[in-house]
Amino acid sequence: MQENLVGKFEKAHTKLSDSAGRLDKNNKLHLAVICLACVIFLGLAFIMNSMTHLALDDFAYNFVIVDNTESTTVLDMGERLDSIGDIVDSMKVHHRTVNGRIVLHFIVQLMLLWGKPVFNVFNSVMMVLLVILIYLHCKGTNKRHSAPLFLGFAFALWCFIPYISQTVFWLDGSINYLWGSVFRLIALLPFRIYYDSGKLSHQVLWFLPIQLMCAVAGSSNENMSAAFIGVAILYVILYRIKGFKIPVWSIVGILVSFAGYLFMMLTPAVFVRLEKNTQTTPLKYIVIVLSNVAIRLIPYIAVALILAYILYMFKAKEKNSFVLPAVYMLGALAGALVMLLSTFFPERAWFGIVVMAIISVGMLVYQLILRDYAVVRNIILIGVICWSMWCSVSYARGAYDAILIDRKFDAREAYIEEQKKLGNYDLVLNPISTGEERSPHYGILDVEADPEHPRNKAMAKYYGLNSVVAGENSDY
Repeated sequence: MQENLVGKFEKAHTKLSDSAGRLDKNNKLHLAVICLACVIFLGLAFIMNSMTHLALDDFAYNFVIVDNTESTTVLDMGERLDSIGDIVDSMKVHHRTVNGRIVLHFIVQLMLLWGKPVFNVFNSVMMVLLVILIYLHCKGTNKRHSAPLFLGFAFALWCFIPYISQTVFWLDGSINYLWGSVFRLIALLPFRIYYDSGKLSHQVLWFLPIQLMCAVAGSSNENMSAAFIGVAILYVILYRIKGFKIPVWSIVGILVSFAGYLFMMLTPAVFVRLEKNTQTTPLKYIVIVLSNVAIRLIPYIAVALILAYILYMFKAKEKNSFVLPAVYMLGALAGALVMLLSTFFPERAWFGIVVMAIISVGMLVYQLILRDYAVVRNIILIGVICWSMWCSVSYARGAYDAILIDRKFDAREAYIEEQKKLGNYDLVLNPISTGEERSPHYGILDVEADPEHPRNKAMAKYYGLNSVVAGENSDY
């Protein structure tokens, strides 16, 4: 009886391996699945974006930012945005008094000027584009596609990105973290392509776009822009080691990105914030950052080391198997350690760090896929199928919660308009929050009990009210 069961299992395993092997070599099928997945992910992302409302700094960024003489943590609001010229004036003050990320905050105000529905479309595209870029960085110029790997990246982002509500769905946060990561990976993609063969088609044609993206990448984020520059420099060093000619666009790109970084970091607002925003002693802060780095990155490093060992056992002893994964993991580590120079390390700042770590691990997984080992292929396929089921349930829970939150916001906004018609401009509003971790509004702060709180004042101005305050209100 036992022998029969073993025999049946072996036959089933053989059939699965043969079928999976034939499908795995069908490159067009993999590409078709990837394209279909992109369409599905785009639709799912748009649903979530459509149910996410403005929050936090979004209200203030609807207005022209004016000089703030009291605190760099509060946005002083002038008139409501009415043109691109207003945004330019606003960013001049922003660079001087708030922070140097004016490229991304220019986009924030542009999206608010154009309207939330326009942003919903752009942001959904950016979500899908991030998955595609991670996949391209792992695959490089190799023509072999892997649909399970592509799906795995989407699931990894959904599961492992901390505070996805603040970095992927919230308007201001998503542009600063999701869009910033997309811009950096686009700027880094030519470096990745050149690494494989020492060639980049139409280099002269791509020169200016590469420099533009490097300038944006260098001025997009305090910690990950520094990591981007470091990874780009490591790429150039690797070109030299491999005997490739170092392209002019790579050197100029690094210089341009460094100039963008200086433009972002040497604004007067940065030094004022360093003086005012210290929340703990330097030693305690260093301990907190290092412990968080260990907790956040050790799992990725451990997985990468295990995969590297498996590759080594499969006789993948050539240096190229491990160099690039190490470069991206170093980029993740550098992005985290740079925060030692800051005075505050918010959870959402881990976004770009986790993305780099995912790429590092993904590169090793892709190399295992290229080995065409049936056991590895079956494990990845079964794992992705089970993972997709878990993510589907997780998404359903988040979407259901988003629907409930969306109805609460709709009821609140209808109440506000009704009260304004009645001449009531000082309102008590029910605070809206959620405990569902994958909901678009998880961890997003709402109206406060203090009517003078900057967030309350921004919300009141946005809705055309005198004041708003958190409290119990049974009228809506």
